[in-house]
Amino acid sequence: MCGIFGFAGSGSEDWRAALLLQELAKKDEVRGRHSTGLVIQSAKGSCYVKKDVGDGASYVAGGNSTFLFKHK
Repeated sequence: MCGIFGFAGSGSEDWRAALLLQELAKKDEVRGRHSTGLVIQSAKGSCYVKKDVGDGASYVAGGNSTFLFKHK
């Protein structure tokens, strides 16, 4: 089983959105612990994807979600 969640916003308060998405990745692992990934899509349509094998807590602890704080 897999879990999917999303967030849509204007980009203001980026660090708050990044923290929210990190917590959602960890909490969503109850739906499946096989893999975790996050995608950012810009207003211009470009995407940045980062995924890895494992649960959400390991994904966040391993630094896989730090890109959320770098990309707007």
